[in-house]
Amino acid sequence: MSQRDKKTLWDLMANISDSETRQKMSCKPFRPHSLDLTLSSLAPQFYNEEELAQIKSLHEQLDLPPVRTTKTEKEKVTPNQMHEDENATSVNNKKPRKMRMPKNATPSSSSPPSLLLPLPLLLQAPPIPPPPPPPRGLPIEFMNRIRELNGTNIKFLMTKTLFHTDVSPSHNRLSMPINEIRCDFLTEAENGMLEEREGANGGLVGVAVTVLDPCLREYPLILKKWKMTSSSIYTLIKNWNIIVPENNLEKGHQVHIWSFRVDAKLYFALNKV
Repeated sequence: MSQRDKKTLWDLMANISDSETRQKMSCKPFRPHSLDLTLSSLAPQFYNEEELAQIKSLHEQLDLPPVRTTKTEKEKVTPNQMHEDENATSVNNKKPRKMRMPKNATPSSSSPPSLLLPLPLLLQAPPIPPPPPPPRGLPIEFMNRIRELNGTNIKFLMTKTLFHTDVSPSHNRLSMPINEIRCDFLTEAENGMLEEREGANGGLVGVAVTVLDPCLREYPLILKKWKMTSSSIYTLIKNWNIIVPENNLEKGHQVHIWSFRVDAKLYFALNKV
């Protein structure tokens, strides 16, 4: 029997408190029906012992399964309790609402760690490691050679890790990114020469320099400044293809690059690490 049928039954029997009142309202002797089978299990106080015995006999004759009830005979059911049960059932059958987090709310500590970070931070590139510390100074053999040349104004420029293009014969140049240079080493006149071109549409003129290789040999090269898409680089060109094989320079090798002056002329010293 559904909850609605039970409620209707209780409304019909609301004014009947016992079996004597029900018998007075009826002009016929009591004869149990199928409705009495259900009602006797829910509210046995409406029947006397004789009527309950008749109902039990009818139940056995029909060979029906035992009626399951949620209340025992000791726990008398009232109409008010039925309404409370119906309300509780309707509440329990409601689907739980999904919790929505406010826009400005902070995720709890039980959230996955990757969700605790704002999206812009997750998309950022990893930080660029700082450049290696500068060497304490040039090796003694370089210092002696610079003194022989009467060199002055010695400056450490950068630690260069050689790439494929730095040792490739087809490129014939050593690149030095300007944003990795640690100090200013050019004069105003030299900076102007790096911007000059040969004719209206010619190539850059560049600055003539001398390079002291790791074996302390001198080579004449040209320093130029190339403007790239996002930055600029200095390049040493011309005789660079001679320096690479003479010093067994390979991809991945590191060299310390220094500058100094001999009678105001620009020199570079390359110390292979």
